[in-house]
Amino acid sequence: MTISINGSARSIKTDKDRDGRLWWVVILPMLGLILGSVITVAAWSSQLPSQVANQWAWGEGIVATVRPLWLSVIPLVLVATAFVFGILILEWTERLTSWGRRITIGALAGVAAFIAAAPLVLLIEQRGIQSAWDAPDPALGMMWLAIAAALYAVVAALVVGNKPLASDTERRDAIEYLPLADGEDAVWTRTTTAWVFVLLGVTGVILALVGLFAGTLWPVTLVGAVFVVFAVALARWTVTVDKNGVRCTSFCGIARFHYPVVPDGAATATDVHGLGEFLGWGIRMGGNKSVGLIFRNGPALRVSESGGRSLTVTVNDATTAAALYNTQVARLTVDPS
Repeated sequence: MTISINGSARSIKTDKDRDGRLWWVVILPMLGLILGSVITVAAWSSQLPSQVANQWAWGEGIVATVRPLWLSVIPLVLVATAFVFGILILEWTERLTSWGRRITIGALAGVAAFIAAAPLVLLIEQRGIQSAWDAPDPALGMMWLAIAAALYAVVAALVVGNKPLASDTERRDAIEYLPLADGEDAVWTRTTTAWVFVLLGVTGVILALVGLFAGTLWPVTLVGAVFVVFAVALARWTVTVDKNGVRCTSFCGIARFHYPVVPDGAATATDVHGLGEFLGWGIRMGGNKSVGLIFRNGPALRVSESGGRSLTVTVNDATTAAALYNTQVARLTVDPS
């Protein structure tokens, strides 16, 4: 049985792009690059042949295919624009948290920049030539464009900032507690399997076998062995809740995460979806010291405080665990000693 104590509803403070970094570093520059690319190509159009080269034979530098100018440019413009709107959709639907936010935005922005600028690199050397079949191979220019796009992706990933993993968690009006008597204590513990690391181990075994049977692929065996080691170390976890807080410990204590009992802390039982909420499964690290141990979809224990710090771990019977943690917080508030 559990009892409820009413409290004021509060929302966890978020870092939701309040300073507009996403817009100033990614969205507006990308839209400007796309628009600038279209305007530049339009200005060059009178200097270009009626059809332009858009593919070259690999390693030979010989034109392979030619197409009308705008049939070559418009598809690239549309794809680059789609990547930009993809970033906006992910941001508006709040699917971007943690380092997943940085990596996703950086990758999409880098690809969009490469595609948006590609027409300029492809066409700059075709100005003034009579036949598209005489166009020089832009391989070197495309290589430099790829390097520039990759550098921009890194800058974008670093600048757009991080977000707490539990940025949208709200305090509930009725927080559940365990009805423990004065002086009575309790310990809650469960073990859970991290299936994502089990899959990593299976992959490692397959790679190791491939490397063993194919002598020239011996480095694959080493990679597989590393995967297996990680799988053994991280495939099984023990979650404990007691007067010291929440402890998550992997096999043999190799990896440990601890969330102490703090006056501003609160725990809830929730359902998580790894791909939708955390952009994947495994150990997820977010802003404001937020951590997610997302081993599968389903029930999870989440402890958090108003500054955005949180620990989310997928485990069964999360309701009891949350109630026990809240009881320890209440005791700490009543008797800080």
